[in-house]
Amino acid sequence: MKQSKNNNHSEPSNNSRAEAPLSLSSTLSEKERKILHHSYVQSGIKWLGMLHGISSAVVEMKNGLLVVTVTLPNNGSKPVEDEVFIRILKKCREWNRLEMELRLRRLYLLVYSDKGKAGFMLRSDEQDSEEIRRLCRESREFGKTRKLLYDRIYDREEVMGM
Repeated sequence: MKQSKNNNHSEPSNNSRAEAPLSLSSTLSEKERKILHHSYVQSGIKWLGMLHGISSAVVEMKNGLLVVTVTLPNNGSKPVEDEVFIRILKKCREWNRLEMELRLRRLYLLVYSDKGKAGFMLRSDEQDSEEIRRLCRESREFGKTRKLLYDRIYDREEVMGM
């Protein structure tokens, strides 16, 4: 143990940022999960939803395992790499405030496909009303025909390196 210069308390000499302090839980409360999810959506996921029909959510975090789902529209569009979602998550405001870098051990990503789209964006003067009704119908049905494409577990080091 080495002595701190600011006070007379002892502190470990190998203070590593890779492990969470004892007082910091590696499980998110429901309130913390909602806060992280909202920040994640606001950081870019809502734009992926409006522009490409993609949905993603922070589902839970227990014992350092963060679960994130991604649902892609099954319309033959270009696939999106997992790294995009992980980078958006790491860049959201609440990632740092919740000290996720310290709490995270692994990230479990579940990627689904669905017939519809999570959302859309269009100029109403360029679309006829039938087209708008079709897009609204697809959006309402999104998530009801979801099928698992693949899942993957990323170690903390992989996530932090992205």
